[in-house]
Amino acid sequence: MYFVSYSSKDASVVSNYVEKLKARVGKENVWFAPENIEGSKFYAKEIVKAIEKSKALLLFLSKNSINSEHVLREVNLAVSKGVKIYPLRIEEILPNKEFEYFLNTIQWIDIFGEDDFNRFLDELFRIDIKIEENEFEEFVILHFEEMGYKVKKENDFLEVKRGELRFKILPVYQEYMSVGQFKVIEAENLWKYKDLIFKKDDLEEFFKEYKFKENPTFKQKMLFAQKMKEKQKKENIVFYLYSKNPPVFYPQDFHIGLKNEDKYKPKETMPQIYLNSVYVPEWWAVGRDNLEVISKERYKNITSCVLSAFRKLKMKLNKQKESYNGRLAESLCEVFFRNNGYLVQKFGIENVLGNTLKLIDMYNKHLENKEDLFKYMTLPDFLVMKVDKDNILQENFLLDVKFRHYYSKESFYKDLQNGDIKKQAQKYSNFWGNIYLFIIVDFGDEVEVYFEKVDNIINGQIKTIEEYGFNDEEVKRLKTYVKVIWENV
Repeated sequence: MYFVSYSSKDASVVSNYVEKLKARVGKENVWFAPENIEGSKFYAKEIVKAIEKSKALLLFLSKNSINSEHVLREVNLAVSKGVKIYPLRIEEILPNKEFEYFLNTIQWIDIFGEDDFNRFLDELFRIDIKIEENEFEEFVILHFEEMGYKVKKENDFLEVKRGELRFKILPVYQEYMSVGQFKVIEAENLWKYKDLIFKKDDLEEFFKEYKFKENPTFKQKMLFAQKMKEKQKKENIVFYLYSKNPPVFYPQDFHIGLKNEDKYKPKETMPQIYLNSVYVPEWWAVGRDNLEVISKERYKNITSCVLSAFRKLKMKLNKQKESYNGRLAESLCEVFFRNNGYLVQKFGIENVLGNTLKLIDMYNKHLENKEDLFKYMTLPDFLVMKVDKDNILQENFLLDVKFRHYYSKESFYKDLQNGDIKKQAQKYSNFWGNIYLFIIVDFGDEVEVYFEKVDNIINGQIKTIEEYGFNDEEVKRLKTYVKVIWENV
């Protein structure tokens, strides 16, 4: 959801932009007061809930909004909840001291007209995802499931249905492509699947008139595509094109079949995902063109569901490598603390097995040792120490490393209240005292690193690695490695 923060004095200007935002992502994914607050609801409480659920806050900056206490509170809350802020300047003003405190690291964007706002939306919803060919079909399935469809595999196609809406999708994967390939992909697939797409009578009429041979030339396939599209009255097949390395736009001497082709700029990197149907015979860019409003809401929420589908795909893939991810997280943690001047002793599998076997032997003789057995079977990953130049111990603590997947930060913080993370913290607190947890969390489109004492976690408190007094360069290096490893899965 996108939260719109503005001064009510600017409502007439802002509401026009909000309508354009709703057209891109669906009105249910935009929170715009007061229309999103029911009369009986407490205003402040609803705003807090909305900001907590939002993926971004769009802040419309004007002389009115920078002097609004309500807007300042919304920005403050968004910062405290880790919600991304986009400052959109609708007047030539500078933020006052209060706003400058929150926005000093964020570059505002000038929005002095519809063209500026459309360019902002193009960038906001620019899709940047990397999918391998063997993962692509599963991604398309997840994408349409996120949109509320039931999906069934049928030969090369995916059959999707939602209520009365029903059609087939052909996933088309391209590692690399040029602008000119849009027409090529369309013509080749219309020809290849002609018997499934077009009526038998229309095909017979075409072949009778043009007398094609068994293996037509590409020029003939282009002619076939052009003529047959004119007869199509039903959107029964949709081509879903994904380009892992999207093309760069260069103007062509011929029409390449893109919606809003004339609005692309030379050397502009184009979107990654397009839809094309015989009924709407153009390539529509997901995240750029307004697919949501055509054909009985057939593509409702298609843009907002892309990233959630990608997150689910990543999590599925990462789940399959759970132990591998855990070992990677341990290695990064160990290197990080060593680079910060700590000595790190790892509790290896030999220690765990040796201690466990000894305790099992003791347990057979003395039942009261059962608790100790469980203790050593939950041994932390590291003993971390710091000594001075005279080798005198200055600091030491036990540390366990966790790697976890969550669909959102909201679900992670809920888990802190009464979920797996809290249970893990309680387990270590019971057996080992107030040790630390080092947690790398994959949210799908973002990865975060947390570091906290288990007793604080039990009380619902947790800090990111940046909030501790570690070396800034080492923190940046750690975050870079984490992003490279898990944000590009």
